[in-house]
Amino acid sequence: MEAAGASGVLGEKTFISTPRGTPYSGQSLGNYFRKRCEEAGLAGFSMHGLRKTGVVTFLEAGCSWQEIMAITGHRSIKEIERYGREFLRGSAAASAFDRLLARTSDGNDTDGQVRQAA
Repeated sequence: MEAAGASGVLGEKTFISTPRGTPYSGQSLGNYFRKRCEEAGLAGFSMHGLRKTGVVTFLEAGCSWQEIMAITGHRSIKEIERYGREFLRGSAAASAFDRLLARTSDGNDTDGQVRQAA
């Protein structure tokens, strides 16, 4: 981020600006992005989808929700959970199955300890 700022790419407070150097509004940036995607043969993509993909990508990389919120501008953990719900659910399921598969078939954990069934 510092390198981008030093190069002049970021501007003062605007990260992405119009060809005239003015900030995009939320709607105009979304329209611009959608049109560029369509031109590239990527119909159906949106800024909102890009943001959601970013959240999931950061979750997959093991980033904390605080780190993700700092990058994406989300204001609450609930927003991160909503965007990442499918990934978080899948991750929790994979973790549970990993623990289950780590147990031996005789009911003992891999460390030899017998566990009581709940």
